[in-house]
Amino acid sequence: MLLLFPALMHAATQTVTFDYYSEPVALRYETNIAPDFDVKSNDQSISEFYQILEESDFRSFLLQISNYKRRLSLNGYLQYDLLHRAVNSICKDKNGNYKTVLEWFLLSKSGYDVRLTHLGQAIFLYAYSNENVYNIPIIQIDSKDYICLTSIKYAYANNKSNTAYKVNLIPNPNGKPLLFSIKKLPSLTSNLITKEIVFAHRNELYRFEITLDKTLIDLMKDYPLVDELYYLETPLSKVLQESLVKKLGELIAKKDKQEAVQFLLSLTRTAFEYKTDNDNFGKNKPMIPDEVLFYSHSDCEDRSALFYALIKELIKLPTIIVDYPEHLSVGVALPENIGKPLFHEGREYTLCDPTGPNNTDRVGIYPAGYELLPYKVALSFK
Repeated sequence: MLLLFPALMHAATQTVTFDYYSEPVALRYETNIAPDFDVKSNDQSISEFYQILEESDFRSFLLQISNYKRRLSLNGYLQYDLLHRAVNSICKDKNGNYKTVLEWFLLSKSGYDVRLTHLGQAIFLYAYSNENVYNIPIIQIDSKDYICLTSIKYAYANNKSNTAYKVNLIPNPNGKPLLFSIKKLPSLTSNLITKEIVFAHRNELYRFEITLDKTLIDLMKDYPLVDELYYLETPLSKVLQESLVKKLGELIAKKDKQEAVQFLLSLTRTAFEYKTDNDNFGKNKPMIPDEVLFYSHSDCEDRSALFYALIKELIKLPTIIVDYPEHLSVGVALPENIGKPLFHEGREYTLCDPTGPNNTDRVGIYPAGYELLPYKVALSFK
C-alpha cells in the first residue's frame, strides 16, 4: 500500500507565514516542492529539475495560492507576486536561479504560458501577456510578447535578459496570458489613514478630512508601469467612496450639472501642486485616483484620472478622456456646450481641463496652443 505513494514518503508538511502587504498569509506545503537540487543555467539541468518537481506534491500548495487569489481579488500579476513571495519564504537558503525555475514550474502549473531563458550563469523568467507593460525587457515568440518577470524583481536582469538563450522545454505553450491591468481593486486588509483636503472654489475655501487606504498606496508604489488606460479605468476604492465621494455628494447636492462639474474642477485644479512624474518620483509613474489624493503633487494624467472617476461616481454625464500630444485632458457633455466643442460619436463635449486654468472653475478653456491641435479619445463613459 505504501508503494502507491512513494513521493509522500519523502515529504514532510510545513507551514510558511508572511505578510502580503497588510494581509497575513499562511501556506501549508510539502517539503518535496523544494527538493535539494543544484540548478545550472542549461537546458539539461533545468529539464532534470522540472522532472523532479513533477513528482512533488505541488497541487495542494497551488490550490491555496489560487484560493488567496480568489479571496483577495488578485489579478494575474499580483498572483505571481504572491507566489514569488511564497517561494522566497520557503526557499530562503536557495539561490536566485533555483527560485526562478521553481516559479516557472509553479506558474506553468497554474495555467500560464511561461518561458525561461539563460545567459552565462543567470536564468530569466518570462510570462506571456497581451497587455502593454513598459520599461521591462520583452521578447517575442511566435508574435506573442513575453514580459521578463525576473527584471521586475531583480534589477540585474534589466540589461541582459532579452539577449539570453531560450530554454527548449515549454511546459504550457497554450497557457493563458498574465494580466497586469487592475479591473477590480484587491480586497486586502485596509490600513486606514486620514488626510485633509483643501481647495478653493469661487473665493470660498473648502477643508475636510478623507480616509485613504495606505495598503493600496503601498501596492501601487512599485507596480510595473502599464498602459495609461489601465490607470484611468481603475475605480475609486470603497474607502474613498465612503469618505470623499460621500462628502462631495453632499456639497454638490443642490448644484445643477454644470455647477457640479465646475466644483469638481476646482478640486482637481487647486487641491494639489503641479509636478511632472520625473520631478515627483524620478521616473514615469501614472497614478490611480486613490494615489492622486494621497500625494501632494500630480500632473495632467493623474488629475484626469481623478476627475474622470469623480464624474462617473457623482454626476454621470457622458465623459471622454482627451489625448493630446504631451497632454491629457477631459471633455464632458454638459447640458449646453461652452467654448469650442470636442466631438465624439456624434456628441459635443466641453473641454473641462482638470489641470487649469489655475484658480478658476471656468470650462471650455483650452491650454495655450491646444485649441487647434488634433486629439484622440482615449476612453469614454456614457
